[in-house]
Amino acid sequence: MSTSFLNIETLTGSSFVNAALKAKSPPGSTFVSKLDQAINVALPFTTSPESSLNRNDVLLVDGASGSGKTELLYYLAMTTILPFSITLMGHNLPEKLVLDLGSRGKSVVVCDCDGRWSMSRLRHIMEALLEQRFQDSFPNVDLNDEAVAIQLQEVLDEAMDRLHLFRPISSGSLAATLHTLPQYHYKKMKDEEICMLMIDGMSSFYWQDRWKVESTGGGTWQNTSYAIAGVIRTLQSFRESHNPVTIITNWALSPLSSKSPFFKQHLPPPFPAPFEKAADGTPTPRISPLEVTHHITLINSRQSPLSQSGDLPEDPNVGDPAEPIVIQGIVRTPPKDIPDTIINHFEFLVAEAGVTVLPIEEAEFEGAIELAASPELY
Repeated sequence: MSTSFLNIETLTGSSFVNAALKAKSPPGSTFVSKLDQAINVALPFTTSPESSLNRNDVLLVDGASGSGKTELLYYLAMTTILPFSITLMGHNLPEKLVLDLGSRGKSVVVCDCDGRWSMSRLRHIMEALLEQRFQDSFPNVDLNDEAVAIQLQEVLDEAMDRLHLFRPISSGSLAATLHTLPQYHYKKMKDEEICMLMIDGMSSFYWQDRWKVESTGGGTWQNTSYAIAGVIRTLQSFRESHNPVTIITNWALSPLSSKSPFFKQHLPPPFPAPFEKAADGTPTPRISPLEVTHHITLINSRQSPLSQSGDLPEDPNVGDPAEPIVIQGIVRTPPKDIPDTIINHFEFLVAEAGVTVLPIEEAEFEGAIELAASPELY
């Protein structure tokens, strides 16, 4: 009996390895306890307590200016690029000290579209975390011990080397960056695994792209989807070959209504809008090749709610700057494991030392939007 090999799918070595990693080595959790819990509830069959995230997940994060979008990215980047544990040695230490961090020790690629990503801020946050973990784990050991201090700085240096920052200046530049990422990975990061791809400020080129079309008589803004289409196409190609967790932050411009915490999607197709509704209120989710796993909306507790006129919130920095800012998050998960949209909430604090996550039993959503089954919430 003859055997035909015509229908056997061929894979490159890289694709084969990434396919195996997707199945056998999940990326882990967000380390935001309430968010992980919400994801586990929404996707009970495809997540686990050990890993709320899956390779190739897409998290879309929106919120007003000052709502903590980039701070959340710093936190997720930090918990990805720091190692799982650190072994410290020194002449003045009684024995080897093992500092458990629980992080991933993997690489992150950041496309900083609005030019605000601060490497010094990220390093400061990581340094504060290491110092706090060290003091909690070894209260009787001097953190200023020269050998300890040098080793902790070396850990920070190695972690920072695992973060690769790009600053595109247009939609075309962003698409080109994504297109060349596989080659960059092969040449510059051959021994690293890209665990997360972050696109911070997807809307940064919104007005630039719109002006180009309307100023040249090229049609209406809705006809300029080619700019977004190029980004989505190259992003999808990279996701198919490397399977990272993709996190995209987006502006929040137009509220659904004065009573809703959610916003209309202002970017044109094929950018995803899984909760789009027609004028009569009928759900009309936008078809996009980029399938959103979770849609997260962040709200700064210091910001005033939107007025009925749709005015933007007040200055998010009002209040005592020394006090941590409470960021309230609402995560919507489109139907997948469960045939309904699942809505849950979480919160975290943003302070000078970065994001602080409250234990599940302490996290309360005080004064937050009531998440009842209301049409305003979809």
